[in-house]
Amino acid sequence: MSDDIKTQEECNAELAKLIKSFHTAMLVTMRDGDKHVSRPMSPLGDGDFNGELWFSAERHSDCIAEINAHPEVNVAFMDESGSKYVSASGRATQLDDQAKKDELWSPVMKAFFESKDDPNLTLIRVDVDSAEYWSGPSTLIGKGIYLAKSAFTDNHDSMTDHGTVTNPAA
Repeated sequence: MSDDIKTQEECNAELAKLIKSFHTAMLVTMRDGDKHVSRPMSPLGDGDFNGELWFSAERHSDCIAEINAHPEVNVAFMDESGSKYVSASGRATQLDDQAKKDELWSPVMKAFFESKDDPNLTLIRVDVDSAEYWSGPSTLIGKGIYLAKSAFTDNHDSMTDHGTVTNPAA
């Protein structure tokens, strides 16, 4: 738990495990240089996190325009019922690599694009610079114990696993 000192490798492994468990993220971009915009996105790929996050988008969407104008983004994941949270910051890039589209294509994408060859399909790669995660008890009993322990010990991190990862691809 939080009293343990974790190595960077242990934090990387925990971050990768958490990211793999999420099915939806909120991609936060900047509009007009000073307004944050969040949109739900489905991460692409097999879920193995190596410092990159992948998403698909429509080529002429506001999201792509915002990334091209201001590539610094945040990706937030949340599973409140499981008490798991991740916030990852990095640099987004629009890519039109057909081999990568072929690799990342899934039947779910058919709801948005005709095929992996759809000219409107473009990819977003987020190279994560830093990330922070929190993971706590997910059961009602575990949450109750956490709340009671926090109240009596005044240690709000006593049952929460928390870590910070810098340059997770390294």
